Amino acid sequence: MRRPRRPRRGWLLLMLAGVGGTAGAAVAGVLAADTAAAGVVGVATAVVSAVAGLALDRAWEKRETLQVQKSEAESTEENKRAELLGTRELPASDESLTGLLRPERGVVPFLGRRRELDGLRAWREADGGCPVRLLTGSGGVGKTRLALEFSEDSRAASWKTVLVASGRERAALAATVDVGEPTLLVVDYAETLAELESLLADMAALIADDAAGEVRVLLVARQAGEWWNLLGKKSSVAVRDLVAATTVMDLAPELDPNQDPVQVAADAVPRFARLLQIDPPQVSFTVIEGSSPEVLVLHAAALVAVLDSRASITKAPGVRAVIDLGVLSSLLAHEGKLWAASAERAKLELALTTIEHLVAVVALLGGPDEEVVSQTLRRVPDLADANLERLGRVGRWLRELYPGRAGMWLEPVRPDLLAEHHCATQLADSALLRRACSTDLEPRQAANALTVLARATTHHDQAEEIISEMLAADLDNLALPAIAVALQTGIIVGDLLATALDHAPSSLDKLQEIDAAIPYPTVALAAADAVVSRRIYKMLPGDAPPEDRARRQGNLAVSLAQLGDREQALEAADEATGIYRVLAEARPDAFLPDLAGSL
Repeated sequence: MRRPRRPRRGWLLLMLAGVGGTAGAAVAGVLAADTAAAGVVGVATAVVSAVAGLALDRAWEKRETLQVQKSEAESTEENKRAELLGTRELPASDESLTGLLRPERGVVPFLGRRRELDGLRAWREADGGCPVRLLTGSGGVGKTRLALEFSEDSRAASWKTVLVASGRERAALAATVDVGEPTLLVVDYAETLAELESLLADMAALIADDAAGEVRVLLVARQAGEWWNLLGKKSSVAVRDLVAATTVMDLAPELDPNQDPVQVAADAVPRFARLLQIDPPQVSFTVIEGSSPEVLVLHAAALVAVLDSRASITKAPGVRAVIDLGVLSSLLAHEGKLWAASAERAKLELALTTIEHLVAVVALLGGPDEEVVSQTLRRVPDLADANLERLGRVGRWLRELYPGRAGMWLEPVRPDLLAEHHCATQLADSALLRRACSTDLEPRQAANALTVLARATTHHDQAEEIISEMLAADLDNLALPAIAVALQTGIIVGDLLATALDHAPSSLDKLQEIDAAIPYPTVALAAADAVVSRRIYKMLPGDAPPEDRARRQGNLAVSLAQLGDREQALEAADEATGIYRVLAEARPDAFLPDLAGSL
């Protein structure tokens, strides 16, 4: 804010002297006619003028100080608000066909989920309840769309809402407290947050200080799996209490038990047709008996039907469409035509197969900045020997298609279900691409790739085989990221890791590192825990101290018991107990506790 312009003091005094002089002359005419009297009055007038000038000058200074203080206060408040808003997830800006399905685009009006929305409203307005809630559901069921609808509803109820960008969660919470207004923070992909425990610890501290009354944190994740359970077991008491108090709202695939999925798809057709500037086609939808298609699949089927109608040469009045996961491949085929046309306009001379590989590699390994993206694109077989200038051109072209946000220079194709399906399809079809994307990955890339493929196992038949091949090809590099992904996504990755640990080459030191990284107790990694414990025991050198053998057998017994193999667990425990008996006889002070534990 600009400061008010302040008159110069000299001009103030001159103006006051002029006014005082006029008044003094009038007084002099009344009191005395002689020069001496007039002089006295003139001096008195000058004094009065000077005093009045100083008083006005000080008044102006006081006014100026108050305005500066007000300006600084407003600036501080604006900075607090700016800091909070700076944590927001930015809206998507791509204009792709698949982008029409993104929840933030809202092409199809929000429908269904009324019971869930009412539950979120009640949570928001409740006094004294838990300020954190976890919203879960499989890919495509509409978690993010529900969170966005709830955000709009909260805004209408005079709450500030922030869709928090990845990595800005704790900053968003701190800024929310500083602003001091009712605020809803929406945190997507909660299961992948590196600082989730710290965020919950901050929230627990606010609750303890009775300062969380006007703050709500909505966490969104695929499932409340072992990652959530571990927070409730391994964290501080405050975080454990917060996790225990947090309600988990899990979304079923269907929007509403009374809602006809065919009608949901049919109602979406005119919405997409209007955006694509064609007359809405007459579509006859079929749903496979016994299936419950996710809302994303329903809308994808509608969009594909419109695109097929637009591309039809015969311009037949009706279109037939089956609502199943096949619509994902159909939609990606339409998107592929957009890729090819755009690449041709950019004169990149890229084959469609190469473009498909490019899109898959970015979705699989991420694109945090231009330099990393350029190196990542070398994993595409046709670009392995490309120079930096060509890689840079291709990377910038991809960024025009899918501009980055939330700290990413380049985004993958969205929604996530489409990216997962596309990656699994491309890797399944190309052994060269599989090998290029399976080895020498940085931890961030490995975790991202395994997460994408783990999620794809729910809707792509070959995703499990791809993960298995990746782990076998580079177990030492991928094992630790696989442990983290298994805790986030479930037992499938854990079992695939167990198979790799049983066969893939690795050193004793590396296996011990892997063993130490597996939590206990665990469901997702129970098989992997048993396999690595057994393998470590078998690899112990012949001259290994007996206490090492006993400890390893004890660990194996615990792992096998956790897996449910009680017979093998008893056998391992028997051997550990036998070793500890001998050790305890020789050194009771050192080994009696171990013997008691093994018994």
